[in-house]
Formats: sequence, C-alpha cells, structure tokens
Amino acid sequence: MKKDFRISSNKKQSNKEQIFNRMQQQEDEVTNRLKKSLIITMLLKIQNLRQLDVNNAMKDMVLGAQKQFKDQNNGYLNNGLMAVLKYWDDPDHLFNNYMRRLEQNEKKQMMKRD
Repeated sequence: MKKDFRISSNKKQSNKEQIFNRMQQQEDEVTNRLKKSLIITMLLKIQNLRQLDVNNAMKDMVLGAQKQFKDQNNGYLNNGLMAVLKYWDDPDHLFNNYMRRLEQNEKKQMMKRD
C-alpha cells in the first residue's frame, strides 16, 4: 500500500498566511521602533532650543509617557525617555518625584470627595 505525501492546498495556503503574518509583524515592530526613535530625537532637538516654557511642558509630558510605558510594560522604563529626562536631572529621581506628586494629588482629590 502506497502512502500519499501530498500537502493539501489548504495547508499550503495556511503556511503562506503564517509566513506573511510573521513578516507583517516584524515589519510593524521595525516601524514602531523607528517611530519611537524619531520621536526621541525630535524631543532632544526641541530641548536644545532652550525654550523654558516648552521644556517645562515637555518634561511633564515625558514623565506621563514614561508612567504609561511603565504601566504597560511590567514596570520597565523606556530608555529613550530616560535619555530625554537626563536633560533636567537624574531620570530616576525625576520619575520618582513625579509618581509621589501623582499620589499626593490623588489623596487630595479623595479627601475632597469625602
């Protein structure tokens, strides 16, 4: 008795779809990394303009983005955002102060509700 080793067209299509999906995911990852890199580069260039009002607004924005990144990535911090924060001070110190400030604001709001 002879066995038939032909792959059905459904399996071929399925394998092609899997390969395409993997390639698409890799392309998306590269695109996202490039976007992040471009954003960090732009932030660093804006900092170098030394506009106090803009830089102060950017500082809070970057700290908020860092918090969001940390919340979404199991507590890890984004190295690019850390590089941007170095402009002002030690990034860890800035971030910890930001988190304490948020906690204090939350406590104040809860006390106002009570």
